[in-house]
Order: sequence, then structure tokens, then C-alpha cells
Amino acid sequence: MTTLPAAQALSAASSRTEYEAALQLLRDASRTYYGDGDSVLDDVSYDQLRRSVQAWEQEHPAEVSPDSPTGLGGRGGGPRRGGAAPPPPPSRGKAVF
Repeated sequence: MTTLPAAQALSAASSRTEYEAALQLLRDASRTYYGDGDSVLDDVSYDQLRRSVQAWEQEHPAEVSPDSPTGLGGRGGGPRRGGAAPPPPPSRGKAVF
């Protein structure tokens, strides 16, 4: 597991090239975490890098990668263990019996 220094994670997406590299690192971390359970990044580094990517995407909405893992909720783009997708969240405001 790699620990990405906080300063590096928070500034990891300051250009298009760095954005794409950060996306690849997020994808690799998600794939390994949801694959064999051992991520290439620790949780704090992953979260900081993800926030950096999200900030870049907010500043450059026209350049957001269509397969960015930031738009996939907490799953980060990786399939759940066992390959099954999670069930949808329950509807709020509707009685479920």
C-alpha cells in the first residue's frame, strides 16, 4: 500500500496531464481494493486525491473524463466483491412494507 503525502494528493490535479494521472491512480486503487482488497493507496490518500480530482473537475467541467470515478459515489468505480452491483437505496418519503 502506498501513502501519498497530503500535499501531493491535494495538488495532484493542477493540469490536464496531472488530472489524467490522478484518474488512473484512483482507478488502479479502486480496482485493487475491490478486487483483492488491498489498495495501492491508503484510505486517507485516496480520499485526498479524489477531492483534488473533484476540485479540478469543478474548475474544468468541459474537460471531465466521462469515466471519472468521482461521479460514481463511494464505490469509486470498482465493482463490489463478488461482482454484484449494490442494491439501489430505499426511496425516501415512501412507505416500504
